[in-house]
Amino acid sequence: MSRTPTSHRSKNLNSSSSLSLLHNLTHLALSPTHFVHFPHHTLRSVSSFSKLMVAEMEYANWDLEAAVKFIHPNTVFTKPTH
Repeated sequence: MSRTPTSHRSKNLNSSSSLSLLHNLTHLALSPTHFVHFPHHTLRSVSSFSKLMVAEMEYANWDLEAAVKFIHPNTVFTKPTH
């Protein structure tokens, strides 16, 4: 299985779902649309980070089920592969 370097994945994480469109806004320039877009971009960023973290854990041969069950013992996976 071919793997890209971790630094490449970090770059992908930083560039995907970027909130850079919100960086130059002042409080006077904010509109309700910005408040709708912010949670959407946040959710995409968290999802992207989680997928990358799981991929790294799998690559390092972690037992993902054991790791999750250690934190949340009653966890039920919706997909057997996750």
